[in-house]
Amino acid sequence: MEDVRVRELADGIAATQRKEIKEMDWLVQDIEENGPATTKEEADARPVPDFQGSASTLSDAQWSAREFLRALLAQPLPKELGQQ
Repeated sequence: MEDVRVRELADGIAATQRKEIKEMDWLVQDIEENGPATTKEEADARPVPDFQGSASTLSDAQWSAREFLRALLAQPLPKELGQQ
């Protein structure tokens, strides 16, 4: 891309996505190790670390999404959804 404004925006978006992928990876691992944080107090006791964006590969992103979905699907339905 020749336009520096577009390049800067694209770089910023990519860095944000890498940071969010790291956060999701951490959350999936935390949920697998400690179970879901179902109250504000539990969530506050297990804060997400402050990750910085860095180089990542598409396979890392695909792995993260797959692992997140696997962990999400493994959780029981909330009572109000299970009684319909």
